[in-house]
Amino acid sequence: AGVPIDVARILRSRRVVGPGLLVGSSLLALPIFLLTAVIFVLFPRIGLGIITVRGRGENAVAGFGSSVDLQGHGTIRNDPTIVLRVEPLRLEPTPPPVRTFRLRGATFDRYNGRGWARSDAWRADAMRVERAGNAYALLRLPNPGVDQGFRITLDPLDPPVVPVITGAVGLQIDAHFQAGIARYPDLTLDRDDGVRYPSNDESGLSYIVWVGQHGGLNAPARRLFIESAERMRGRYTQLPPDLSPRVHEFALELTRAETTALGKARAIERFLSSRYRYTLDLESGGAQHPLEDFLFRTKAGHCEYFSTAMAVMLRTMDIPTRNVTGFLGGTYNRYGRFYEVHQGDSHSWVEVWDPQTGWVTFDPTPPAGEVPLLRHGVLAEVDAMVEALRMRWRRYIVDFDLKDQARIAQEIWQYYVTHRRPRPPGAARATTARR
Repeated sequence: AGVPIDVARILRSRRVVGPGLLVGSSLLALPIFLLTAVIFVLFPRIGLGIITVRGRGENAVAGFGSSVDLQGHGTIRNDPTIVLRVEPLRLEPTPPPVRTFRLRGATFDRYNGRGWARSDAWRADAMRVERAGNAYALLRLPNPGVDQGFRITLDPLDPPVVPVITGAVGLQIDAHFQAGIARYPDLTLDRDDGVRYPSNDESGLSYIVWVGQHGGLNAPARRLFIESAERMRGRYTQLPPDLSPRVHEFALELTRAETTALGKARAIERFLSSRYRYTLDLESGGAQHPLEDFLFRTKAGHCEYFSTAMAVMLRTMDIPTRNVTGFLGGTYNRYGRFYEVHQGDSHSWVEVWDPQTGWVTFDPTPPAGEVPLLRHGVLAEVDAMVEALRMRWRRYIVDFDLKDQARIAQEIWQYYVTHRRPRPPGAARATTARR
C-alpha cells in the first residue's frame, strides 16, 4: 500500500519552496524573456491583419456620419470616448492642456428642413490621390522642411474617413507589410474635399498630416475639381420648398450693410456667436421646423443649429455654402505626449464659396461650444495612463513590421561600425608615435 503524501506540508517546508527555488525560477525566466524578445525582433512579420486593435463596425463616430439630424443630437458633447490622437511632430517643451485642432470629417450639401444629407455626386466624382512613395498629394506633395506635421492615429472608422486638419496640403502614410510585400492604401478625394481609405482595412490608420503655411485643400490653387457657376449655385444653394420666408428676411436684415459674400458671412457669424446661446438641451429638437424655432423662439442650441442657421441664411441670398462636421479640440495626454480627441469634441461649422479665395471657413458657434471639455480627478489620470500604454502597444507591438526590423538591424550595424570594429594596425602605431 502507498504511503499517504501530505502535499500541503511539503509545500510549506522551506526545504522545497525556499529562496533557492525562487531565485532559480527567476534566473530561468530571464533567458526565456530575452529569447522571446529576439524572436519577436527577428522573426519575419507577415502582417496578415490577424491582430487588430478594434474591429470595423464597432466604432461608428459622430462627425463622420452620412447625415445630420437637428432633432436627435446634443448629448454627445459629454461623451469621453477617444476617437483619435494627434501628436505634433514639433511639440513644445510645455504643451498647452488644450489645443483646438479643426479636423474635417464629412461635408453636406442637401438640406431638407430637419437636417443635412449628402448628394450622390461625391461618390461619382471621387478621384484617386496621387502618391509618391509614402507621400500623398492633396494640394501638393508635402515639404517636411517647411510644412508643419501632425501624426494622427485612429481606430477603424465607419465610414472609413481620413480626418485631415484644416490647411492640409498632403499626407504621409508608411507601408504595411503583407506576406513580406510593402502595401500602401489607395486614398480617394471627393469633390467636397473628403478623404477616404479602403474599407477593407481592419487595423485603422496611422498617418502624418502636413499643413502648409498658406492654406491647404481649400486654397485657390487647388483646381482638381472645376464646377460651372450654374452647377455650383444649384448644388450649394439648394433649400427645401417649405422654408419660412422669415429666414430670408432675417438674413437680409443682418447683412444690409454688406456688399460681398464674405462680408455677409462675417456679419451673420458675428451676430449668431454673440447674440445666441450655446446649450446641449434640445430646446428646438421637437419642433416641426427646428431651424425656425431656433432662430425666432429659443435662440439657443448646439453647434449644428448654429452652422445650419448660417448656411441656410446665406443660401437664401444665393451664396454657395456647405455644412461641415468633424472635430474641434484636443486634450493633452502628458503620459503619451499627444492630444486626445473625444466624441464630445465633435463639431459643425460652415464653408462659404468665394471665387477668388475658394472655400472659406466660418464658425458661428459661441466660444462656450468650441472649447474641449477638460476632465479632472483620479479616474481621468488613470484613463490617460491606460491610453498612453495602449498607444505604445499599438506602435511597438501591433504595428511592428519588416520596416522596423530593417531599421533596428541598421542601427545595430551602425553601432558596431562606430564602436566595436577594431581599428587598423597603422592607426594604433600612429597614435603611439604622436604620444
